[in-house]
Amino acid sequence: MNTLTKDKLFAFSSIVIAATILLVAMARTSRAQGDSISVTWNGFVDTYFMYDFNSPGGTQKSHPFTQPARHNEFNVNLAHIQVQLNSPDVRGVLALHTGTAVQLNYAAEATSNVLAPLIHQAWVGYRIAEGLWVDAGVYPAPYGFEGWMSRDNKTYTRSIVADYSPYYQTGVKLSWAPSDVFNGAIHVINGWQNMAETNTDKAVGISLGWVPSETINFTYNNFIGNESPTGIPAATRFYNNLLTRITLSDDFQIDLTTDYGMQSGDSIDASWVGVALIGRYQFSEKLAVALRGEYYADEDQVILVTGTPNGFDGFGASLNFDVALTSQLLWRTEVRILNAQDPIFPAKDGMEKQSGFVVSSFAITM
Repeated sequence: MNTLTKDKLFAFSSIVIAATILLVAMARTSRAQGDSISVTWNGFVDTYFMYDFNSPGGTQKSHPFTQPARHNEFNVNLAHIQVQLNSPDVRGVLALHTGTAVQLNYAAEATSNVLAPLIHQAWVGYRIAEGLWVDAGVYPAPYGFEGWMSRDNKTYTRSIVADYSPYYQTGVKLSWAPSDVFNGAIHVINGWQNMAETNTDKAVGISLGWVPSETINFTYNNFIGNESPTGIPAATRFYNNLLTRITLSDDFQIDLTTDYGMQSGDSIDASWVGVALIGRYQFSEKLAVALRGEYYADEDQVILVTGTPNGFDGFGASLNFDVALTSQLLWRTEVRILNAQDPIFPAKDGMEKQSGFVVSSFAITM
């Protein structure tokens, strides 16, 4: 066993022990202080098998996205355990995870901290006034409808705009929800999806939510920060994310995600755009179908680096089927096709401009 593996095992064991101690301590605090404090825990395991129609060699990553990650192989996309504390004035979450999606999303973090890829969330919060909270730590990023938990997304795989916007951020958030119609937040964070700092600057962002009726809601998020590592000329990233959700009935919902970003500095003046439209219909308590269309263009390779002359300029479509076998067990199957301007998808005889795959998942919520 090499040193890195020993370090990772030791780190994982240490966090599990710490989480167990924290859980017991919070549970005892809950009993001591009565019903005003609640401590809950939950787990989630998402297993999958994916087959890429391009038949890339071996089980290598078949496309430049984090989910699903492996071809012709049974694997774990996400294994997750979480403990959460809620009270009138204090809240917090400690969540640990692993899986192939985590390995790819945290690849940059792992080079500086072996603990980082294990942390899904680690944050604490305090209520300043009614509807006004301050939270600090590692917490989910607000950009987009699609998060880590596949069960909570309309499609099994995540859209390109979701995969190439932050899933988490590290810093402080001041959030305010004065009513069910309006909400907002201000973020001061390390940067674009990173725990370990890459420079001496901090990034900022705002989130604004508006729910004008029961059938539609809007959310706007942005990010402004220097994303150049120390020693490289500064480059300011200005990212905008607009979310629209339309609820046509109890069974039919449509999500529209629109991204536009710019990065400018002495050595760069670039932009990128992404759009994803997803509709989901619930046929019955056990059966649902979702359809997605998407487009993403990053020719300057600010976010999605392909190493090809035209960067990434492509579109995709997918069809997703959900079968709820029980209230805890979900079977999801998705067929997805992708098309790019340059040959970026691994194939049996080289690289191709097109990619198609089918993936099937069994996921359990505990």
